[in-house]
Amino acid sequence: MRTRVFLTVLTLACGMSGAVGAEVPLFARLADLAVAKGDKDTQVGKICPALGLPVKKDGSCLVYQTLSKDESGRLHSINVLNRAGRTTRDVFLFLHDDLIGKAWLIDEDSGRLQKAASGIYKNEWTWTEVPINQSAKDRFAKEVDYWRAKENELAHELDRKD
Repeated sequence: MRTRVFLTVLTLACGMSGAVGAEVPLFARLADLAVAKGDKDTQVGKICPALGLPVKKDGSCLVYQTLSKDESGRLHSINVLNRAGRTTRDVFLFLHDDLIGKAWLIDEDSGRLQKAASGIYKNEWTWTEVPINQSAKDRFAKEVDYWRAKENELAHELDRKD
């Protein structure tokens, strides 16, 4: 009986304090870091339409972007597109080498993969939406692991000065 009462009190205390389930989701934390520390107004152009994101009349798509180069020389980036009138941000991860790229649009709160795109570079990047099949999910999971491992390092970088 004492154990049950203790667990009930503990559950109520945690629930009231917000300690249980109140952790900020990974992609919201990464988006915050990209906005605070990354480059502002980075042109990512043709990748946005492939992910179903809006572009300006001139075809531009300007985002906050944080870049990281891995040991093999591939570039990884977190990209955040703020849209007027929306409380949530569009967050996408981007991975590319000199010729091939992959991108994944993520729901900031749930971490759910919403869209995927593949790009090829031949004098300029050409991007197309690709199905979210098992291969896309597996590659996305690897990219998530990459950024999860980089989060602490990124958090300790200096904030961008506007």
